[in-house]
Amino acid sequence: MKIALFTPLNPVRSGIADYNEEMLPELRKHAEIDLYIDGGYTPSNSLLREHFPIHVFRAADFRPQDYDAIVYHMGNNFDAHRYIYEAMKAFPGIVVLHDYVLQGFYAEMLKANRDSSRYLELLQKYYPRDGARLAQRMIDRLPHPIWESELAMQFPLNEEIIGMAKALIVHSEFLKMRVNENHSLPLTVIPHHGHTIVPCDRNHIRRELGFHDHDLVLLSTGFVTKNKRYEAIIPALNELATDNLKYVIIGQDEANYLKVLSKNKALEIIRKGFVSHADLAKYIAAADICLNLRYPTMGENSGSLLRMMSHAKPVLVSDTGSYRDLPDAAVIKISCAVDEKEMITRFVQALAADPDFRHSLGREAARYALEECNMAGCARQYAEFAARNPAPNRSR
Repeated sequence: MKIALFTPLNPVRSGIADYNEEMLPELRKHAEIDLYIDGGYTPSNSLLREHFPIHVFRAADFRPQDYDAIVYHMGNNFDAHRYIYEAMKAFPGIVVLHDYVLQGFYAEMLKANRDSSRYLELLQKYYPRDGARLAQRMIDRLPHPIWESELAMQFPLNEEIIGMAKALIVHSEFLKMRVNENHSLPLTVIPHHGHTIVPCDRNHIRRELGFHDHDLVLLSTGFVTKNKRYEAIIPALNELATDNLKYVIIGQDEANYLKVLSKNKALEIIRKGFVSHADLAKYIAAADICLNLRYPTMGENSGSLLRMMSHAKPVLVSDTGSYRDLPDAAVIKISCAVDEKEMITRFVQALAADPDFRHSLGREAARYALEECNMAGCARQYAEFAARNPAPNRSR
């Protein structure tokens, strides 16, 4: 089987790039794969350059009849996915929907093109009663965009993308149910893959990163947005602040959101911004407790969460969206409907006081990541689904 696979790759700062660079070596065991990227960069991963044909996508040169399947990985980063959007229009295939809510993609399109007409047209087409009002919110640049509000799941603006797909892959049963409410195309759930963890000297890594043996290290990762619940996390941890409690936040904070939230707090917050994969792995290995809260949900899954679970870390998640698919024994679920701050405080306090509790929760997390989300199984599911949903113009 031969697959044309469209995805951003590093050095593009995208979780989808990371996802595919980790998955591709396993997928290569099942199929011959040509990678298609846009023309704005050279992939930095030397192993990919060595083992995969990498092409700059040009519609005039693309031959869909050469492939058994065409797979598009779609997300919200407009710069990273605009060429995929254009390719899908001309050459329908299997779409991997990494984000259910695609408002951000179209909002960035609006900004890049300095033209609100396409955005307005789509909102009025798919949401005739509310479309004009929703478009005006974006055009007026209200402080909380739709994808940071509870309106997001109600008005996801994914209809055009799903309409282009011949088949669809999602990462959770939650999304499968949402998609099936309005669409009937072939659809499968392939969980976000876990990670094989290389054994390491954790104590050495902690010393290298500047932590002491008695420090309790808490960690959150990913782009800093309102949805990550720092408004609740930081006040909650501040109530527990001691000299040995360190809270590390890894991820770009383009809006300088954390500066305001951390002002005049006793809690020691270590802000690292963007870090390499190697350094990210070190910080996860060094952590005692991880927090991966997201609300309102955009229907997304979290690559960083699977990294944490694969490392056998106890993780707090929001009890919403795709996180509800996770076994109750593998993570701690924080309700969004009650006192979120109080729940965070109490569970972190309980985990901090009981190493056995941390270790048992971490073991269950690692077991789930290994058994339900192992890389080899996920790659096999991709290949099987691609074989069942061939490219429409494949020559026989």
